[in-house]
Amino acid sequence: MNPASTEMQPCPIIYPKKDKMAWKLATKKSLVLPLYSRAGFTLVEVVITAVIFSIIAIGIAGTFLSGLNLWGRAKGAGVFNKNVVLNMELLARELRSSVYIPQIKYKGSREEVSFAIVQEENCFQVTYKFDGEKKVLSRKLIPLQDILAGKATDSYPEKIFITLDGLTFVYFAFGDGAYLWRENWEPSGKFLAIKIKVNLKNEEFTKTIFMPGA
Repeated sequence: MNPASTEMQPCPIIYPKKDKMAWKLATKKSLVLPLYSRAGFTLVEVVITAVIFSIIAIGIAGTFLSGLNLWGRAKGAGVFNKNVVLNMELLARELRSSVYIPQIKYKGSREEVSFAIVQEENCFQVTYKFDGEKKVLSRKLIPLQDILAGKATDSYPEKIFITLDGLTFVYFAFGDGAYLWRENWEPSGKFLAIKIKVNLKNEEFTKTIFMPGA
């Protein structure tokens, strides 16, 4: 007897016809499904992407429209707004940040206003004065220590703040049992608000500044 013939030969497994069909279907699904899963995006991914792009588009559109509106207002107002409004806002910022110091009291008239401010940890008296003849609004800054030392304040230079055709200050405060607008401010304390009227090239601009803590 041939020894090789005595070795155990693997016995082929015969599947029933139904089992063969099930095996083929399972094999096809296992090969096809991963291909479909890698073919594109899911509905959730598409919705999330659309929402993100919508938010970005809304932000860009809002910024663009705001810029167009601002440009339209500046273009319509011309040079008047570009120069005067910006400088009036700088003046208003100093008024809102002003402080009360007994040595530097709030003083005001139709052409001039002075008050105390703090810059770089130092106190100053700032004075805005309109010269009707020169048609300029000037700004003078005097350190508090020089005021306390009794130094002459006329030696400090007046820097031209802006050129105007006309400017007046009026002050809102309580007096005589009622709240009134006054052309001069001499009492102690702080006025409640100040109104600045500006004239330039036959145009008029009015800005009302309310004083915080008044």
